[in-house]
Amino acid sequence: MPAGTFARHAEAWRRARLLVQVYDWLQLAFVMQTVSWLPRIIRGKPELLWPVAWVDEVGVVTGAVALLGVTVVLAAAAVAGVSPRLCRGLAAVGFAMLVALDCSFGKITHHWHAWFFTGFVLALSDTEPAPLGVRRRLHVQRNLTVFWFAQALVLLFYSLTGFWKLVGLVIQGSAGSLTYLSPGALATQIAHASLVSGASPLAAPWVAVHPALAWLGVVGVLYLEVCAFVVAFRPALQPAWAAALIGFHLGVRVTMDLDFTGQAVTVALLFLRSPLAAGRPPIEALQGVPLVAPVARWLSARIGPASAVR
Repeated sequence: MPAGTFARHAEAWRRARLLVQVYDWLQLAFVMQTVSWLPRIIRGKPELLWPVAWVDEVGVVTGAVALLGVTVVLAAAAVAGVSPRLCRGLAAVGFAMLVALDCSFGKITHHWHAWFFTGFVLALSDTEPAPLGVRRRLHVQRNLTVFWFAQALVLLFYSLTGFWKLVGLVIQGSAGSLTYLSPGALATQIAHASLVSGASPLAAPWVAVHPALAWLGVVGVLYLEVCAFVVAFRPALQPAWAAALIGFHLGVRVTMDLDFTGQAVTVALLFLRSPLAAGRPPIEALQGVPLVAPVARWLSARIGPASAVR
């Protein structure tokens, strides 16, 4: 590997290492935030999901309090640098169990799944300073690959979501039903969500008044999701794609009152200041836009010679 390339990789890992440490601090904050879940869990009668089936043996109150306490200690140890890889991984397991406990009331939400899966991957990351000598190159390459794998996994989640939406389009369209891309479908979905939750989202009336603009938003979101995994291999695009995905989650919040804070924070952490995108020119991002850039190049190639003939 040329010296210049390795220097860029080393700088990218330095940035990624800082982001992994930020993850540890945020993990501690999110675990502490689950204290607000406890009253509902303790008062309720959860039908325990398999990750927390063991709680039945000790009782919901004891199990929930013990799980929270142990997870707080593990997350704090990762922040303090005490066996950070081990503690980061175990804290991710603990947080996943807390989410499972919170979801043991008849509805499994996926708002936090990307966050704790990211923790499982980053548990493989060694945030110790890179050693000197011949081991330095291996240390940088290995840990940068771990960070990239966390990015790719999150983007894969989005692409799988988009893929299943496409499958639903085919099935519903074949049956003559209303589909995800039908005019007014978003307004119908928002109205149903409002009836179920009893909420009055801020932007719900706007969607009802502007169905055509809302439809364009639906098409844009489907494009963002389906093509997301491609962005793992086009790092120059990552900050812009992240901003668009965060905008999507904010849109869901103001139209359906669904809180995807964990998902938005995961995207922001991994991509907004992506270490792999640092120093790459904007033109590289434009040239890598999935589907759009190849079509633009094809049109340019077709129109260019025609213009020259005239």
